[in-house]
Amino acid sequence: METIELKQVANADKLLRTTPPDDHGARLIKHDSKLTIGGECIGIYMNLPPSEVAVMRDVARSTKFVKSARVGVVHGIPTQSSVFGSLPRTPNRVDFCRFSGSSSSEQRNFMAAFNYSERIAAIYQEHLPEAYAYNLRLLRENVHADWRPNDTPFTTCNFNINHAIKYHRDSGNFKGVFSNVLILKDGITGGQLVFPELGIAFEQADGALGIFDGQKWMHGVTALQKLKPNGYRASIVYYALSGMKNCYPYKEETARFKKLRVEKEEQRAKGNPNLRKQYAKLIAEKSAGA
Repeated sequence: METIELKQVANADKLLRTTPPDDHGARLIKHDSKLTIGGECIGIYMNLPPSEVAVMRDVARSTKFVKSARVGVVHGIPTQSSVFGSLPRTPNRVDFCRFSGSSSSEQRNFMAAFNYSERIAAIYQEHLPEAYAYNLRLLRENVHADWRPNDTPFTTCNFNINHAIKYHRDSGNFKGVFSNVLILKDGITGGQLVFPELGIAFEQADGALGIFDGQKWMHGVTALQKLKPNGYRASIVYYALSGMKNCYPYKEETARFKKLRVEKEEQRAKGNPNLRKQYAKLIAEKSAGA
């Protein structure tokens, strides 16, 4: 693995939420590389062999995707996503911690994705041992075991298809942890991952794994262009959202939500005769489960 010493070449805050042009990555990283600043490793780029990523390609090809609300249609190419693992509460939307719908409806894919996470974690630990240890400790101390599919630094895995995401810094994850992104692609060009503040870009070839501090270093993906109708670029992201620290154990979380649901319906039923039957049904369900 080649060691590449870098330095920050610019402050790129003005580029946030803009699309990376192809010439922003002055140095294209294609081969297995250890990236350092002042001798300290800040990330790695590796090319994994096809045989090693075959199981993840099977998941990417068989999972049921939904249209991505985050990106939509980029450069005429629809974007889709599928999520496996646990998710925190989102007040005013889904106010309870849960496992994603795909985790239960596609249990085989869920298990495959998290079995493979152990391979990603091993690479993370080998090349960034201090960051890995910190990341793992955060989860062990802050996320109940009910929400952790295995003993890795990850609770969740996203399969993102054809996302050419604009410049951003990762948010929502536990602070100070690294992003772990595996790329699978076929019949599509573009999609380089650009770090404008470092003057580099990851080629993001099929089977490429990037581990980097996505909270500190701005990054974005160049435009995609299909070479054939079924061309795709899958970015598979392993992570843990900081909101998971607020999740109760599974049984307590379920009880909390049921209680909130009853209280909410009670408030709605007051002064609304049309809701009284619904409220009475909820009370009956609560009594039966007591």
